[in-house]
Amino acid sequence: MRFPRRSERGATLVEAAFVTLPFLLVVFAILEFGLAFRTDLTIENAGQRGSRSASVAGRAPEADFLIIESIKDGLDDGGMEQIERVIVYNAASPTAPVPVACLAIAGPPGTASAGVLGLCNVYGPAALTAPLETSPGVASDQWQCATSASRDFNWCPTTRNVSFSEGPRDYIGVYIETSHDYVTRFFGSSVQLESNTISRLEPETE
Repeated sequence: MRFPRRSERGATLVEAAFVTLPFLLVVFAILEFGLAFRTDLTIENAGQRGSRSASVAGRAPEADFLIIESIKDGLDDGGMEQIERVIVYNAASPTAPVPVACLAIAGPPGTASAGVLGLCNVYGPAALTAPLETSPGVASDQWQCATSASRDFNWCPTTRNVSFSEGPRDYIGVYIETSHDYVTRFFGSSVQLESNTISRLEPETE
């Protein structure tokens, strides 16, 4: 019986390494980008739910709160923790991008809404858990434009046009920005994902 020489064994190990490493890289790529794609679909679904809620809510005082709640309903478990900000903005057309001034707002996560008056409301992670009422029947001053410090004060929902008699009805955009953390870290630590959906406010019956 003849045994392979050490050089032959070493060559076999090198060949195995050349085959195994690319194979593992492909497997990790499929895993990572598959999970990122799943997260992207989830964010898109949440954005569409928020947009539909925005269209129906119209200029109800609690409209933005309802938008946030709809977004939460569209997210799976743990999805809220990765949301960096939600922007509800006055879209000039069905394809209008988020105003640059709104994207430029960079406040500490969880602070009150900051935005441009009449243009947009920017919500950090804390808005996802902010209650509409501080206690049963007692409205919170964080919503419904109660004060100038309210989260939705910059583009107050009650000022939005939903009536034909007031001119063209407003378009409302719902922008979600989130980060997806990679598991293996072979392709970096995380990737930023975005969703932007625009709808027209439904008309109110007069």
